[in-house]
Amino acid sequence: METVNHQSTDISTSTSNPTELKALIDWLEFTVHDLAVDTIINLILKLDPKDFMDLPKGRYGYRKQKIWNAGTIFLLYNLESGHDKMGVHIIITGQACRQYEANKSIPDIINNARRTLAKHKFTRIDIAIDDQSNQTLNFDKFLDYSEKGYTSSLWYKYSVLMEKQIANTEILGRTIYYGSKKSKIFMRVYDKKREQIKKAKVSQQEKESLLKEQPEWTRMELVFREERANMAADYILLNESVGELIRGVLNHYIRFVEPNPNSKSQQKRRWKTATWWEKVIEDVEEIQLSQKKADRRIEDMQDWIIKQISPTLATILEATGGDMNWLINVITSGSSRLKNKHRQAIIQYIMENEK
Repeated sequence: METVNHQSTDISTSTSNPTELKALIDWLEFTVHDLAVDTIINLILKLDPKDFMDLPKGRYGYRKQKIWNAGTIFLLYNLESGHDKMGVHIIITGQACRQYEANKSIPDIINNARRTLAKHKFTRIDIAIDDQSNQTLNFDKFLDYSEKGYTSSLWYKYSVLMEKQIANTEILGRTIYYGSKKSKIFMRVYDKKREQIKKAKVSQQEKESLLKEQPEWTRMELVFREERANMAADYILLNESVGELIRGVLNHYIRFVEPNPNSKSQQKRRWKTATWWEKVIEDVEEIQLSQKKADRRIEDMQDWIIKQISPTLATILEATGGDMNWLINVITSGSSRLKNKHRQAIIQYIMENEK
């Protein structure tokens, strides 16, 4: 993922402890050498090789590629045995992390890789920090302080991506990147609420309604690459909490400050830390990694239909005299268009109800 849009289209928000920051692994990439593809699936991912299917071609210099049929976990390789210089590269996207954590644990994958004793290297780990109350993390505050220059940072640049609709200049998404996206550590802050609404398959009128009704939601992510990813992996294994790791990175790389009229601009390091940023640092120190199941659950889909679609369905049925044939045809057509995330939601629902 090089963009900020690798989550599901669920626009519902959690109501459990909404004022607390939550941290979760939102992307995991690593390479394993000298282990067969099926062995990696069995021992490290703890999945069934039969649940992976071949894709037509590879990428990133690999000739072959497999994908998990319940989500977007990719295995890139040249030889099934894994005995070549490139080894086997595993990519677990943000959405796949949520799908995988329906029944398993992403940190366990890191532990399993370490326990195999096979040569391996973590190349990317994203840790997302969510604030669904928008009280501690607030996108507008990040943007305001950045634009005013009230920032002291080792990162030499920040960039703002503002995505708008041409027809009416409606804001579809907004992201701030601190540092280079090619560096070994960088941070991004984005408007998670708008990202989710943008992906929702609803009408423009319904999107406008959701913008008004849904609470604000800001996400901050730290992206670790190469040796920094390996260091993050080791820290995750040794500590239940990732708060100290996040706090250490933030304290080292960036600080949002209050201007001092008696100090020259190049002396920002002497400016007082902004109160809201002190609160961020204080809160992140306490957070632990949490597991978040795939957002789009069957219950969520049912609730969404009741709230958003039922008036439209009722209108059509009333206009057609209660003729259900049209609706049956729509459902039949939709069954042939199910994607991996839909199948995963079905599997999760069945397993939970069996329990």
